[in-house]
Amino acid sequence: MSAERGQANTVVLMAAAVLVAAGVAAWLVYTLRSDAREAQEAAFVAVAPVASADTSAAVGAPAGDATKDVPAPAAVKPVPKALPRLVELGAGKCQGCKMMSPILEDLGKSYEGRLQVDFVDVRADAEAAKSYGVTVIPTLIFYDPSGQELFRHQGYMSKEDAVAKWNELGYDLDR
Repeated sequence: MSAERGQANTVVLMAAAVLVAAGVAAWLVYTLRSDAREAQEAAFVAVAPVASADTSAAVGAPAGDATKDVPAPAAVKPVPKALPRLVELGAGKCQGCKMMSPILEDLGKSYEGRLQVDFVDVRADAEAAKSYGVTVIPTLIFYDPSGQELFRHQGYMSKEDAVAKWNELGYDLDR
C-alpha cells in the first residue's frame, strides 16, 4: 500500500512541477507580448492640443496678450461621434473566428460611420478575456454608443443575424 502511495505522490509532484513550468512560460510569453503591444500602441498615439474654457477667450486676442500662443479651437481635433459597437473576442487560429473575420470586415465597411466593429485576440491578450468575462470564442458583444452592453452571443453569427439583432435592439443601421 505504501509503495502505491509513494508512486501516487511522485505523480502528483511531477504534475505540479509541469503546471508551475507551464505557468512560468505563459507568464513570460504574456509579459513579452504585453511589452511589444505597449510599444506598438505608443507608436500610434498622437496627442492633440486641448483648448480649455480660458483659451477660447484668447481667440482674436490682441497680439501683445500673453495668451497669443494658445491654439485656436480649430486646431483641436473633433471628438468622434459615439457609435454603437460590435466587439468580437476570439483568436486568429480559432475556426469559428476565422469564419467571422470576413463578416466583421463586411459589417465594418457596410456600416462605416454608423457602427464601430472591433476584434480582440484573447490569446494575445489574456487580460481582455478576463475583463470581458469571455469563456468561449468567438464571443460577440453588442454595445450602445455609451458603452453599455446590450447583448452577448457565443459562437458564429451571420451578417444578416447581426444586422437583425441590431434592429431588434433599436438600431437601424441602414438609415
